[in-house]
Amino acid sequence: MSQRHLSPNVSVPRLPVAVALAFFLFAGVPAAFSVSAKPDAKAKSTAVTSPPAKPGVATALRANAKNLDGKPVATFVGALDVSGQFDATAPYAAITIFTVDANGAAGGEILLLVPPAELEKTVRAIEPVKAARGTAFGSKLQIRRVDATLRIVGGEPVLVKGGDVAKLARIGKPSALRAKQQAAAAAGNKYPEKDFIVSQTGRSGRVETQAMLDRLLRAINATRKAEEPKATLYTMETLRREIRNGVEFRVADETTGTTWHLVWK
Repeated sequence: MSQRHLSPNVSVPRLPVAVALAFFLFAGVPAAFSVSAKPDAKAKSTAVTSPPAKPGVATALRANAKNLDGKPVATFVGALDVSGQFDATAPYAAITIFTVDANGAAGGEILLLVPPAELEKTVRAIEPVKAARGTAFGSKLQIRRVDATLRIVGGEPVLVKGGDVAKLARIGKPSALRAKQQAAAAAGNKYPEKDFIVSQTGRSGRVETQAMLDRLLRAINATRKAEEPKATLYTMETLRREIRNGVEFRVADETTGTTWHLVWK
């Protein structure tokens, strides 16, 4: 249920720090949830000097924003929306967290501000993951916790994780930043989009040939290397595994005049 669209993409959304997530309409929370009460790795380093905050959902955090401004807070993450085009030179990128309580009940959404260079690492640390065993209703998700600081920025309560808080005044309203990121991604969709079903690669009569997937992999890695010189490049095996786990890549392919949306079905 939790869809992650982490894209080193070659077209939409374009990110000099190479991250994007497909838009997720959070109509509800899956019946099968397990909760990880562990703060993410960065939060652990501060746990020695300050006790971890008691998790609260977005609706409660926003309602009590004036009292919580500048204080550490925590919430459980039911799903993420990290779609958009992000500016690597900006002090912060804005993503949407759909919060849940410890029982998996929906608790509203709130924006999380993260430095662009830390976005991919943060998403990987807090997104829900498939548990080892499923249920009769499908895959069981382990929801994870994010620890951050609540700040009122441009009159809007948001979560802030990392970065230079002195630069928060430069971003204006976080909701406007979020809208700008998404608009930039939409404008960058150079070609009509079609699904490239990676699980069908090489099957007779399919458009998804191995040669085309090889070309798309080279394009993904070329962009990744240009934007993150020290990043580990994808092998065919790691690319297929990422897509199978729900990561969605979009590649603007000059050869076919198509933006290929790499998915596993």
